[in-house]
Amino acid sequence: MFGRYAVSSSGPGSLAFGPVRQSYSGGVQVRFPRSADTVSAWSADFSQAFGIPVVEPLASEKVFETYYRWQWTRHLSLTPDFQLVFGSGGRRSRGIHAVFGGRITLGF
Repeated sequence: MFGRYAVSSSGPGSLAFGPVRQSYSGGVQVRFPRSADTVSAWSADFSQAFGIPVVEPLASEKVFETYYRWQWTRHLSLTPDFQLVFGSGGRRSRGIHAVFGGRITLGF
């Protein structure tokens, strides 16, 4: 199990990429050791971002995500990813979006 809480500042010197003021996320990860060098994992998590300045009250963006990290070799992993985004950009009127993605990670 894992969790995270963040408070952001968009003042001078900030590295903020958007108007999100605070966010939290949490989830669960199940690991599948295949050998001493490779450990694949499935994960499901939920996150929510607050503080998006829009006209609608209590604007927030919610995301449910699930992925499977397939550790192909000791140095290479492939990760297909699926996300459901509720209220994209803090606007409930935008509905629900399905987002598919993938990552290739090369470590050395």
